[in-house]
Parts: sequence; C-alpha cells; structure tokens
Amino acid sequence: YSPQDGDEVGVSTFEVTGKVERAREIRLQGRLITIDTTGVFKETLVTHAPYTILVLEATDTYGKKVQKTLQVRPVSGE
Repeated sequence: YSPQDGDEVGVSTFEVTGKVERAREIRLQGRLITIDTTGVFKETLVTHAPYTILVLEATDTYGKKVQKTLQVRPVSGE
C-alpha cells in the first residue's frame, strides 16, 4: 500500500504497509516480518538520507519468490 516508489517519507521514521496473497513468508530488508491472517503487514523503518531503498521479498508455499524494490526519500525542509 505505502510507500510507493519515489514517495517522500518522514524525516526519521516511516511506516511500510501492504498486503500479500498466497505468501508463506515475507521479508523486508532481508528480515522476516509478520503477516496477519488476511495477508496484511505493517512495519516501521528508519529513514536514511539522501534516500532509502526498500527490498520486499515474498515466498509462496511452492518456494517461488517475488521481489520488489522501492526508493523513497525523506521529506525535504524538515
């Protein structure tokens, strides 16, 4: 859900939220994160200037992996 690629995020921390379907596990920045029973996840990350690269990787029950990479940047002027 958020953030989207290229979005501006909080200066010190920001929240990553989304929903996966048919995923056995999901990793954010290589770390296993919790998914609720409906596939929704929410994690808080620290912002790094001048930009932060997010790597999300989902694995299904058959071992197939899908990876998505996003780049976000801290809000300027704060």
